[in-house]
Amino acid sequence: MLNKSSLVIKKINKSLSLYKKGLFKEALVEANSLARQYPNNALIHNIYGIVNLALSDWDQSVDSFSKAIKLKADYVDAHYNLGIALKNLG
Repeated sequence: MLNKSSLVIKKINKSLSLYKKGLFKEALVEANSLARQYPNNALIHNIYGIVNLALSDWDQSVDSFSKAIKLKADYVDAHYNLGIALKNLG
């Protein structure tokens, strides 16, 4: 039986696997569900933002990366990804 931490990791890996396969809409469903279930997890918000970047949803990307940074101010990847999203917004 999986503990809660293992279950979260399994769900994160599923979302990332879908993303890597180019199944962005399916990855979005998984990432959105994770973000709602675990609102205090910076990694999940970063993943949610990355999936939204792939779908050209810049506003949601900015929101997701900002949440990740708020939760973990020194999250370098989230800062970098936020910059990409803001650049795409103009």
